[in-house]
Amino acid sequence: MTARIDHRSLVLFDIDGTLMITGGATSRAILRAFQAIHGDTVEWGGVTVGTLDPQIYEQLAKYNGIESPGDAYEAYRERYLKELAAELERAASDITILPGIASLLKLLHEREHVTLGLLSGNLRKAAMLKITAAGFDPTWFDVKVFAEDGVTRDDLPHAALKQWRNLVGPTVDPCHALIVGDTPRDIQCARAAGIQVFSVATGHYTLDQLREHEPDMLLADLSDSSSLLSLLDHFEDSGLR
Repeated sequence: MTARIDHRSLVLFDIDGTLMITGGATSRAILRAFQAIHGDTVEWGGVTVGTLDPQIYEQLAKYNGIESPGDAYEAYRERYLKELAAELERAASDITILPGIASLLKLLHEREHVTLGLLSGNLRKAAMLKITAAGFDPTWFDVKVFAEDGVTRDDLPHAALKQWRNLVGPTVDPCHALIVGDTPRDIQCARAAGIQVFSVATGHYTLDQLREHEPDMLLADLSDSSSLLSLLDHFEDSGLR
């Protein structure tokens, strides 16, 4: 029998606007793929940041008055992934790892009782393209949940907890899980699963806009991660009792 890993904490990172920014590569790839399927006259609009990739497709279709868009979704999806790979390669110099992230991920990866994870509305392949383009090691993240793992973003934390439970054991405590994200959707989905949430204003939302949604913790960025590490210390200490 394989021994269970003694990981008392789970830290789930959003990707876009939290770990990194792609310098517009994502939106360019989405629009180019959408136009390839639905015509050059379609325009960008109606998109809510923090939703799942399939929802973004539906939102764009609604904005452009396209009926029954689901019929063309698979063709769009394949085209989008090709466009994204090309954009990330073409605009590699525009990819930015956000403040404090590289050192924080290294610290957490080396921390004995922490499971690192990704929780993102990206399609799985799109997420891996971005993570690789930014130079992150995908093997550092033992829990990975993406757009394919739920109908809405609120489904994703439950999928992450299930993966964590399978990895660590049935005694994992959701109160020792933490989502780090940059949008109100990250806060909402954490609340839906009883998970704490650490918000950063490194994406499309300001500190004041995020504060309105009452995250457990809020910072401009993670260049000083001491408060996050202190929270994990508390998780680990309580996990020993």
